[in-house]
Amino acid sequence: FPLQSFYTFVLGDDDAAAMLPALPRRHTLTVRVDTPEAWNVQSLEGAQDGDNLRCDEALCGDPGEQPRPLTRLRYTLKGLIVAGQCYDDGMQPPNGLQLVLHQGARGSGSDTLVMRNFGYFQLQAGPGVWRLGLAEGRAADLYDVVDAGPRRRRSGGGSVDMPLLPWGKEVVVASFEDRVQQLSVRKRAGLERVPLLMTDDAQGGDGAGGI
Repeated sequence: FPLQSFYTFVLGDDDAAAMLPALPRRHTLTVRVDTPEAWNVQSLEGAQDGDNLRCDEALCGDPGEQPRPLTRLRYTLKGLIVAGQCYDDGMQPPNGLQLVLHQGARGSGSDTLVMRNFGYFQLQAGPGVWRLGLAEGRAADLYDVVDAGPRRRRSGGGSVDMPLLPWGKEVVVASFEDRVQQLSVRKRAGLERVPLLMTDDAQGGDGAGGI
């Protein structure tokens, strides 16, 4: 079949639907919802697997849709994604640093780890005012969240002036558009040489201990 992709556009209320007629019957098809990056869209209903749609001699479409083969799939917006980059005061990504996004005094939220590549992170959220900070434990023991401002400001002596943000960074989710969040952290005084990720040796041996 010469065509590899079939595309249609949907714009409307909750009852809006897309129809893709006359699809090839001898190929395995995959349905993908093309949404803004900040949208967490997931499958809600469907008798068929949207990743593996295929007609065969026994079945084509959902049961009960004969003689006209029709497959119905329903998707829903589960939430929004807060994504961004995290760097330390040396402009290096703290690989493996655990972050939390919560509302109120450590209320319910989501957590994630900072990746090595560009310090990327993403967390699940909904509309409202959130706090982006460090998870309790090793992350909060070693690091502080600091305010780097739009640009890193240097004091007269040449040191980087970055005030502490003890409650984390405020993140406002007020639209369906994605916005890259920038989070700056700094090792606590006296802990600059303590590694974030512990090796087996640093934890006290190779795990072959006894009683």
